[in-house]
Amino acid sequence: MRPGRFLLLITVSLSLAFPAAAQQNAAVAATPQPPQRDAQALKLLAQSAAAMGGANWSAITSTQEIVQYTSMRDGQPATSTRTITTRGNSMRIDDQDASGTSAFVMDATTAHGRGPGEQARPASRRALGNGGLTHLPALSAFARWTGSDVSATYVGLEDVAGSKLHHIILQLPPNTSFQPPRHEPPCHIYLDPQTLLVTQFTYSIRALTNLRVTAPVTVKYEDYRVVQGVQIPFKVTYLMDSNVVGTHVVTSISLNVAVPDSTFQLGGAL
Repeated sequence: MRPGRFLLLITVSLSLAFPAAAQQNAAVAATPQPPQRDAQALKLLAQSAAAMGGANWSAITSTQEIVQYTSMRDGQPATSTRTITTRGNSMRIDDQDASGTSAFVMDATTAHGRGPGEQARPASRRALGNGGLTHLPALSAFARWTGSDVSATYVGLEDVAGSKLHHIILQLPPNTSFQPPRHEPPCHIYLDPQTLLVTQFTYSIRALTNLRVTAPVTVKYEDYRVVQGVQIPFKVTYLMDSNVVGTHVVTSISLNVAVPDSTFQLGGAL
């Protein structure tokens, strides 16, 4: 399986070279400290969650999206059709283009993928970062803001690409998949001051060849529409080092569909 084809299944198109801004972080154990939960940050996060249909998030057991996905391969745009299925913290991506169908599955601790005619092989789940299932804000790390072990800090109203946005930093609990456990870089959430919808979310991934090296991924959410009481972005753009690496546009979405266990198991070649 060509590494680029395999990794393009990962939501942020990690097949691209890691950006020059990537940072190497030493494996330093997390020092126990009480989470700092800024009152202004919590107020805005609560208002944002309410505006996005947060009262209905707990009722979402599964999702299935059909999207048109455009990525950059060898400097040229390439388009494919993706089916993205989630249940709990598990996700499967089936990606179809002219070369065939590929698949990628992940949950909280494991990840596997396969290309056309190839056998499934494991990938580092830790490399995929701390953002959660980032194509839907309701399934991303944003939804963890209520946790008493999550630090939330309000930075202020900032100018971001010509728009004023509320900037909030979330520091998640230490990642226990590392031994000793250590903190991932914080997540950054940007809210539209009028609608309070999440318009931008930044989290960190790790290099597949060196898990000490991290780089930020920025996710931009646009074209929100209400689906069963939940605000869903129908256009999602991923950027690394200020370069667009992937864009998906939703053509259909269903919530609470039946998803069998076998969906998240990759067998032999496609």
